[in-house]
Amino acid sequence: MILPFLYTFMLASSPLPGPETVVLDTLSEAVLVSSYKQVLSLGKVASPVTEVRLEDMEARGLDDFKKLSLIVPNLHIPDYGSTMTSSIYLRGLGSRIDNPVVSLYVDDIPVMNKNAYDTGMFDISSAALFRGPQSTLYGRNSMCGVLTLNTLSPETWQGTRLSLEYGNANTVAAGFSHYSGSGVGFSVNYRHSDGFYLNTYTGDYADRSDLLNFRVRVWKQLRQDLVFENILSASWTVQGGYPYRQYNEADGELAPIAYNDPCGYRRLTVSEGLKFKYMSENWTLNSVTSLQFLGDRMELDQDFTARSMFTLEQSQLEGALTQEIILKPEAGWRKSWWNWQTGFFGFAKYTDMSAPVRFKQDGISELILANANKGLAALLPGASLAFQEDEFDISSDFGITVAGAALYHESYFSIGRWLLTAGLRVDYEWTGMDYDSRSLVHWTIRAPMIPEQGYRPLECVYQGREKNSWWEFMPKISALYDFGNVKAFATFSEGYKSGGFNTQIFSDILQNRMMASLMENAPVEIPVPDVTASNTVYRPERSLNLEVGARFAFTRGRH
Repeated sequence: MILPFLYTFMLASSPLPGPETVVLDTLSEAVLVSSYKQVLSLGKVASPVTEVRLEDMEARGLDDFKKLSLIVPNLHIPDYGSTMTSSIYLRGLGSRIDNPVVSLYVDDIPVMNKNAYDTGMFDISSAALFRGPQSTLYGRNSMCGVLTLNTLSPETWQGTRLSLEYGNANTVAAGFSHYSGSGVGFSVNYRHSDGFYLNTYTGDYADRSDLLNFRVRVWKQLRQDLVFENILSASWTVQGGYPYRQYNEADGELAPIAYNDPCGYRRLTVSEGLKFKYMSENWTLNSVTSLQFLGDRMELDQDFTARSMFTLEQSQLEGALTQEIILKPEAGWRKSWWNWQTGFFGFAKYTDMSAPVRFKQDGISELILANANKGLAALLPGASLAFQEDEFDISSDFGITVAGAALYHESYFSIGRWLLTAGLRVDYEWTGMDYDSRSLVHWTIRAPMIPEQGYRPLECVYQGREKNSWWEFMPKISALYDFGNVKAFATFSEGYKSGGFNTQIFSDILQNRMMASLMENAPVEIPVPDVTASNTVYRPERSLNLEVGARFAFTRGRH
């Protein structure tokens, strides 16, 4: 357990009223002040919503992304051993690989790779979790919900913040930020830990970590009708990871952490966001543009033992471009009984990934040769397959392109105490994968009465391209009735999780192709499973959600 010492110094002037500044009376009527998407206050959204503010997060020590699940209902963000595996589970549903089921937006900018979800929480002014499919407004990968994070902005807060923390395992955290009245703010924070879990094989702690975050936020009112905002953020992470232990079912004991090959994770993320807001008498046009870069590398001892079985090193470089345009009515167009928003979203991203699996001496003997020789000896007694190499790589390189575009609309009708919502989103998405998997080993078969022919090269190359595309139509209908302190609602909505490619099975595909090539030259025939790259393609997953609920506001404004 960390026993922290925390000191926070704040010197702040009064918030400056701006076009997005809202005076908050109760939490139930709180507004996402920096959100371009949310027309309605949180209290009028016809789905379960939980909002956590800066003061609550700091009072509860929520300095880590995963700790949100400690206080937010239905949310589970497990620790799988590194910040790379930052899966979000909501209402029991989640995804460990590839596309998530909960989208993350930071300052109206979608985070395009879930490997970048788990960063620090310094200067997060609010976090709001919307449960249930939110795909009409947020689109892809929000079939279970959306988590929105808003950072402090010099538009609404000016001052200086300093935090210092020290705890067990030589855990040190420090943060500094300053937001000026000129519309410029910056923050930087650093966190280090020596680790808590000892690898008894190496004598080092497996979970040592360092994290550095930096953000610059500029807000300017260029003209009376035009507001500009620039948000530049970067994060650097270096950590050990995956302090896994073997569990013995017989006696219920956990073995100590003891593995021989390196485990760890490194990540650099950079995000540049440009936001414009044009305001006229009749309408407001919002534009959000982002450029995102992610470079990371994971090293994994896949057997998590002191034996030399097999390892994985996965690295990727990814660049993404997103553009969203949102049109909302103002006094000239908006009716007292009707409000609406219409938007366009487009994106493109490219990922260059390399994921070689290295088979080592024990892994070759027990996982490959033992299985092959078992079948070979049954057909040809005394025969055995042998490799010249003590270790070899099964290399897998991928170039994955994803692009998509969407149009959406939501209308809000106020009829007495009723608030009715109707919306529709149309998405088109295309994805393609170029793959190049290869391996080289030297082999021979030894058998009685057969002269030994020496080691022969076996090179296996598997290259090609797969692609996939789809249309998605996502409707939403909801009704909310306001009783005062109680708001009852019913919602029907549809969401989807994007399709893609399961790159993790390419090493299995190449192993099968290697064995098939070996059997072509063997004196006997052993069947080999036929798995191809087409088996890696998966279509989108969809969800239909019908929900009825109620929200209660108590005297202190909490629900």
